[in-house]
Amino acid sequence: MMLAGLWDVWQGEGGAWLRSFTLITTSANEIARPIHDRMPVIVEAGDWPLWLGDDEGDPGELLRPAGDEILKAWPVSRRVNSQANNDAQLMEAVRC
Repeated sequence: MMLAGLWDVWQGEGGAWLRSFTLITTSANEIARPIHDRMPVIVEAGDWPLWLGDDEGDPGELLRPAGDEILKAWPVSRRVNSQANNDAQLMEAVRC
């Protein structure tokens, strides 16, 4: 799985070279929608050459929500809200 993004290196007004990067988002699929109305564009492995410019075609066709089967979601502990917590239990499902 790869997230669609764009990057550039450019020279600012003061002469300093700047590196910039952005993730491209799209409307949320059924899995992501309960969390947020947008989600990153997910580029599946078979589409990497098109996204990276190695295949002919329009990479804009990839700017769509991922299939629902690509992601999994489950409730987790509110402990994830504190950066002081950093353990594998943060990924375990909890009952709501």
